[in-house]
Amino acid sequence: MARAPGEIGYGASLSYSATEGGSYTEVAYLTDVKPPPLTKTRVDTYNHDSPDRTKEKRPGARDPGEIEAKALLDADQLETLYALEADDRTERWWKVALPVADGHTLPSRWVGKGFLADIMETTPLDDKTEVDFKIVMSGKCTYTKGS
Repeated sequence: MARAPGEIGYGASLSYSATEGGSYTEVAYLTDVKPPPLTKTRVDTYNHDSPDRTKEKRPGARDPGEIEAKALLDADQLETLYALEADDRTERWWKVALPVADGHTLPSRWVGKGFLADIMETTPLDDKTEVDFKIVMSGKCTYTKGS
């Protein structure tokens, strides 16, 4: 039987840039990253003439959602993340690079504009200290398949 498709998450990265196509700065030591979800608004068009008293819906606008991430950050890196969040009027370009698949040299990736919205530190008594954060995406996010 052939091996099932799929890759482990090792090697994923998250980075940001001030401009589209500019140089990116990586957020180091990620432990988890979730690319933006593919969701679409559902517009209810149910009316008194709907057949068989059944609700009808139409596709609405896409919602680019949020990138969710976790990282192990030292004090300097955490300060940088807090500074990005404090600059709340600035959107940046964010890139999620997925692990490089077998036989490829470039990763698949998501790129889009967004802003850092939530930062939450967790400091368990007997485990690693992590920082959870979210980037709210604004506008279209582009997926590019690795090669």
